[in-house]
Amino acid sequence: MTHHEEQTQITVVARGGGWLVVDKPPGLSVHNDPGRDLCARVQRRLSQDAPLADQTGYKPGDGVHAPHRLDRDTSGLVLVCCRPSALQFYSRAFQTGQIGKRYVAILHGRLEKPGKQGSWHVPLTRAAGGRADPRGQGKRLASRTVLQVMGHSDHYSLAAISPMTGRKYHIRRHAKLPGHPVV
Repeated sequence: MTHHEEQTQITVVARGGGWLVVDKPPGLSVHNDPGRDLCARVQRRLSQDAPLADQTGYKPGDGVHAPHRLDRDTSGLVLVCCRPSALQFYSRAFQTGQIGKRYVAILHGRLEKPGKQGSWHVPLTRAAGGRADPRGQGKRLASRTVLQVMGHSDHYSLAAISPMTGRKYHIRRHAKLPGHPVV
């Protein structure tokens, strides 16, 4: 771990029994970089911060896991679980739609007037298709994204976006298809 990584403090936004909501900075993987990713850093923090560990019920050996993720380059709030029972509960809540995800993104192009809500319904494969074919090769599955335009300039739009189904790079792929890629 570099000195810069050690200096990057993970901010805890909320906490409860078995869970934390943390502010993930861009450039940090949620769980694909053992020892250096967001979950590893939160686990180290819990190991060193007894009051925080007590507030969440963290016990050494339970591990820290995220029932959802953000792309490495995306910043935002991430729910992390530090008790197996919390991970089971929140994983199930995400899978059944009891909990949703909401993103704010800048998109190329001028979308409809602010306040207008819309959606993209384009089948996507589970795996990312790449820039040349955002839909992906192979079996495509029903995919839906809901968006609400929050504002725009002549060349860009700010939108609140919620993926209603879960496909790899879901928002990026759906936004690119109609010609409004994520900035």
